[in-house]
Amino acid sequence: VQEKYLLAGRNAASKQAAMNRAMSQLKRRGGDDRADLVLAAVERQAQVMAEAGNMRGLANLYRKQLKEYTKRGDIFEQLLRQYMGFLGEKATPRDWNTLARDTEKLFDKHVLSGGGDFFKLKKEVAIQHMIANAWENAGNTRKAEKLHAIADERLKKGQQQRGGGED
Repeated sequence: VQEKYLLAGRNAASKQAAMNRAMSQLKRRGGDDRADLVLAAVERQAQVMAEAGNMRGLANLYRKQLKEYTKRGDIFEQLLRQYMGFLGEKATPRDWNTLARDTEKLFDKHVLSGGGDFFKLKKEVAIQHMIANAWENAGNTRKAEKLHAIADERLKKGQQQRGGGED
């Protein structure tokens, strides 16, 4: 409805302002409880930015959202997956470098845990692999290989502590 009636015929800046207002309203009304709505709203904002070729705005949008959802690994992973999807083939190595650098900082500071819950560990390892893929796309294969190895080692240790079972 928003795209068909409220945003039709507007320029990119006007669309973005309307979407920012809608996102603010959603968060005030309990956006943390309805992460699916937040993810959909962020994706719509990102589509507008991607169509306009606003890669800097896209990076800022996802940086802000990823920072906001560092305590929720499931949402963090989905936001990262969206961000990587929007970058796709049209992104430069510099865009990928920005994504990898910013996401790795957030991950190391807020998401990375010391262990404990095996399912949380699996989610963290999946995120680490996504960050490593971003480093590969940025052209830094050495860092990507190192991050893949660290993630695999964490998962292996977690499985051993859990009793060696595979899920």
